[in-house]
This record gives sequence, structure tokens and C-alpha cells, in this order.
Amino acid sequence: MIVMNHESIPRRTSADTQGDVARVLSKLESSGQDLTVLRILANAPAVFRPYLKFASALIYEGALDPVVREVVILWMAKARPNTYEWAEHDVIGERSGVPRELIEYLETGAPLDDRFTEDARCAVALADELLATGAIAPDNFSAAHDRFGLEALIELLLTISWWGGAVPILLEALDLDLPDNLRE
Repeated sequence: MIVMNHESIPRRTSADTQGDVARVLSKLESSGQDLTVLRILANAPAVFRPYLKFASALIYEGALDPVVREVVILWMAKARPNTYEWAEHDVIGERSGVPRELIEYLETGAPLDDRFTEDARCAVALADELLATGAIAPDNFSAAHDRFGLEALIELLLTISWWGGAVPILLEALDLDLPDNLRE
């Protein structure tokens, strides 16, 4: 029986891949966004770029306020807990405009208070409800729609589904608790 976890999976680089995968990895490597999970996922070239494009669209192209997005992602990473995702989004959150003192507060796991915007508190409440029950009460959905508008609300739901569902499941399956650059 072969036992595998993330340590036995090759970390691909632009030097040992081809085509779109090599090109994308080269851009990530040169920009300092050389994420461990992406280097692992590059072992599946057919889905690598679509996976990355989806996540990138949510991070860089969406209508949802990036601070709200990152507060929700960090909140979910702390609540699950997901140390890998926390480590990645600690940096992404700060780059996206979340003040360091709010990131440090989120790390405590304490409830959001008035240091956070109403939008951030509403988004976190929506994430909590969706992750706890698998649904959103109609009144809460309507209030979120009124607050964010349809486009940003859909992006918020996709953000919650992605970083609260798909990504943590993948990281748990790989037993990936920290990015390689943070391992001792």
C-alpha cells in the first residue's frame, strides 16, 4: 500500500512543465506568488489554468469589495481552522487593503465588532449561516442583495463556496497545512 500526502507530490515549476502551465507558473514565480497548492495542482495541466482563472477572477476582477472578500476568507480560515489558507490570505488580505490590526483581530477568532464595516459583518454572517446550515434564510438573502447588489452578492456566494468549501476540502485531502516556504 502506498501512502501519499502532499509531501510525495511533485511541486511543478515553469522549468519542468510546458505550454500554458509553464507560462502561468513562470508569471507566478516572477511575481512572488509561487503558491505551494498551485505548484501541486500543476500536476493536472488540463484543470490547472481554469482553476487558477476562477480564483483569480474572484480576487482580482470582481465587484465585491476586496476588503470584505478577504475578511470573509480570513474569517472562514480561522473558523475551520485552515492554517494553509490563513497563511496565504494573511498576505493577500493585507495587499487587498485589510489593515494589519484587523487581520490580527481576526486571528483571535473573536466575533466581528464595530472595527469592521457593516458590509464585512453582513458578509461574515452570511458565510456563517451558509456554512452552518447549507442555506441562507430568505430575509437574510434579501438583506444581502439590498446591501451588495446582485453581482457582488453572487461573487460573495462564490467566495464562500470556494474558500469555505472547495479549497479547504482540497487542502485537507492533500494534508497541506502550511505553504512550503513557511515549513521549517
